[in-house]
Amino acid sequence: MDKTEGQVLSGIPADALSLKLSRSTIKMRHTSTWRVEKSNDVHDLVVCISGGAHYELDGEAATLSPGEAMLIPAGARFVGRLGEGPIYSGFAQHFTLDLFGHVDLISQMELKRTARFSRWRVIEPLVRHYREIAPASSTTLAQYHIFMVILIEFIEEAFVRWREQALVNTAGPDALSLHIMLAAARIAGNPFRVDILDC
Repeated sequence: MDKTEGQVLSGIPADALSLKLSRSTIKMRHTSTWRVEKSNDVHDLVVCISGGAHYELDGEAATLSPGEAMLIPAGARFVGRLGEGPIYSGFAQHFTLDLFGHVDLISQMELKRTARFSRWRVIEPLVRHYREIAPASSTTLAQYHIFMVILIEFIEEAFVRWREQALVNTAGPDALSLHIMLAAARIAGNPFRVDILDC
């Protein structure tokens, strides 16, 4: 059976999502002296173009090489240092992705720590373009659209499953819509699962 493009988020209408780029893009070009240790209040997508890096994320080791990306969840403590090659290049983008403006979509999903873009030949030019056009101290409208494509591609590659307790404590006027969208996304992601109606 052919893979349906965009199947993980296919049950969620575009106008229900709100993407915010929380700061200007970090254009990574790190040498052997580079080391970072910090945490962020928002999610951080790190994409490797060349070279490589070793990370430790909440005590778990991870490596990045060209064509791979890593999601650092909001609040996670991480350490990074140079890996393969003399220069580690790529970009890091801090962001939030909310449903109806107040439910963190990323926290509703279980994602692999790192993922390789299976369509890197297609995505790489977009990643390079995104890095090149990024202003030093602001974000642009074009960046929002390009980053959303890159982020969705990462989610498609890294997605494991919807969290069992996703949206369980959600209340308010949007609660029913949120639950319906999540159910639709689960069904679209695996329509032949035997117990899909029990999820």
